[in-house]
Amino acid sequence: MTAPGGKRRANGESWKSEGLSASGYFEAFVWMGTRPDGTPDRRHVKRKTEASRNKAVRKLEKKRDAGQVGKPGRVKTVRTMLDRHLDLVLPQRDRAPKTIIGYRSLCTHQIYPRWVASESTGCCLSSSRTATRTCWRRG
Repeated sequence: MTAPGGKRRANGESWKSEGLSASGYFEAFVWMGTRPDGTPDRRHVKRKTEASRNKAVRKLEKKRDAGQVGKPGRVKTVRTMLDRHLDLVLPQRDRAPKTIIGYRSLCTHQIYPRWVASESTGCCLSSSRTATRTCWRRG
């Protein structure tokens, strides 16, 4: 990954692919800083169009410049967090199997249909109160 003219890119500079990758995507790497262990934190961006790739890179760079860098990786959804809780946490805390079955039924019929695609960072007290009120009204 060298700059045009054979010179090395500066630290903190983003890299964008010239054309499509072998898988048919436009790719880029955005330098976000360093991780706690000292290794560089580079975020990978992969989009179908060059314009959407550039937009995603600019968005990441703005977050980096504003100091709002989140953790690397995908944001957990409500469903993945609840599934982990039902599969790992409750059995480790010696909850009765019928209790876990009841909780799973509530999740399947009440929570997942409403919040299936919600990110865990988007959950707040007001949204949970609104959803609870809706559940009580519907019975």
